[in-house]
Amino acid sequence: VARVKTGVAILGGSKGRGSNMSRLIEACRGGEIEASVNLVVSPIDGTAACDRARALDVPVAVLPTKDE
Repeated sequence: VARVKTGVAILGGSKGRGSNMSRLIEACRGGEIEASVNLVVSPIDGTAACDRARALDVPVAVLPTKDE
């Protein structure tokens, strides 16, 4: 039986460097986690997390909050 990876999205905050997000993406790609990160969602474009996601070829969606 073939195993299908679960696709997930990661919600990034407006602060932080995105290092944990990068680690999750790399763990998925390396097979440590049976999933694939298909999208990163952020309230602000241009954050370190957005930049890291794009560098790892993960699409980014920007959904501003009322406070942003």
